[in-house]
Amino acid sequence: MSVRPLVVLPDSRLFLCSEEVQKTDPREELDALVTDMFDTMYANHGIGLAAVQIGVHKRVFVIDLSDRNPEGRARYNEELGDGDVHDGYVSECAGLVIINPIIIEESQDNVAMEEGCLSVPEERESVTRPERIVLEYTDQNGAKKVLRAKGLLARCLQHEIDHLNGTVFLKHISKFKRDLVMEKMKKAAPRRAHNG
Repeated sequence: MSVRPLVVLPDSRLFLCSEEVQKTDPREELDALVTDMFDTMYANHGIGLAAVQIGVHKRVFVIDLSDRNPEGRARYNEELGDGDVHDGYVSECAGLVIINPIIIEESQDNVAMEEGCLSVPEERESVTRPERIVLEYTDQNGAKKVLRAKGLLARCLQHEIDHLNGTVFLKHISKFKRDLVMEKMKKAAPRRAHNG
């Protein structure tokens, strides 16, 4: 389909909550949106992308932590491992489409890791999140699913769900650091618009 422009800070659309995808929403529109989201994510070397990051306020995001996405994976220092599921939790995925997600369980164990975001260019900060989560969601075919995730996959899922709730990862860092990054983004906005 096509690569869409990214919505980046300080754009206020990133702070709006997204609407649930309804069964009555046209299937063709959803399929086209998902295709564009993958195209946009890959073109920008990301590992996850929420619909709001391309200006669509629907509760949809895509993630790819597979070998098909080496440029996205290379941006992260954590070793993904072999994705084994001996403990019932997976740590990687290929071409995952998540619709209307709900976290139904999260571990008490938290892990700090550096995060970045396509909507906050060139910024990375340490964010603490639960190490494991259990997620209920709908897949692209309308089937209800449950996903037990750990490691980088759990982190990505939580990061993208934050986007659906109008939260950027900067909310999880100190106000001082957040204000510095926001000021930097505001100063860069005219330059990005000019280079468009």
